[in-house]
Amino acid sequence: MECGLLPLNQISMQFYNRVAYHDYEGISLELDERDRIVQSIGDKDYLILRNHGLLTTGRSIAEAFTRMYYLNKACEILGFIRPSIS
Repeated sequence: MECGLLPLNQISMQFYNRVAYHDYEGISLELDERDRIVQSIGDKDYLILRNHGLLTTGRSIAEAFTRMYYLNKACEILGFIRPSIS
């Protein structure tokens, strides 16, 4: 989605200005994409890999999992309501 994660529901509001984005580069066969992903995420804890998936960080596996759960839920909700606002 070109405009990114929109703050259109309670769950997605927690991610407002807290998500980084990384453009899809095709199938990665080289390790240098790793450095570009690290550069893209910067100091954020959430990364949306455009046309590819989600990535979260945390101080523990439980924290990273919880962040992933809610980021995924926010994206699912946006996927359901997006067609109705286009």
